[in-house]
Amino acid sequence: MNKTETLNLLKEISAVDNRQLTSEVVDAWHKIIGIVPYDIAQEALHLARADERIVYLEPKHIIAKAKVAAEELDRKDRITKGPAPVAKGDPCPTCIHDKCITWCDECCARLNAYHQTHEQIQLQVCGCHEFAMRELVA
Repeated sequence: MNKTETLNLLKEISAVDNRQLTSEVVDAWHKIIGIVPYDIAQEALHLARADERIVYLEPKHIIAKAKVAAEELDRKDRITKGPAPVAKGDPCPTCIHDKCITWCDECCARLNAYHQTHEQIQLQVCGCHEFAMRELVA
């Protein structure tokens, strides 16, 4: 947050408690809460004002409420945007029998037989993918 935003936040605070705003006050607050983004600081201010234990608002109250404020803004944003669209993958390849290759018992059996006879030691590539693309995928 920049100093202008800090000043705007302090104007909102002073409207309630009539504190005097000077450049020194703005500088002091900015040094403490300047790391908090403005929208989060505003939400933290509203949360701090709603807390009956806080009588006189200090910068530490904004900092203390910043995490909850960020989570609240994030929750509101997720509700507004709605759920993320479901990512759809590529369709299942069609085998030589015109079926989804993972549903074709004959092609799965051929691929398994190839894998059993061409299995390499020490987890090296066995060539099953190349065999399937060459022999089974339509």
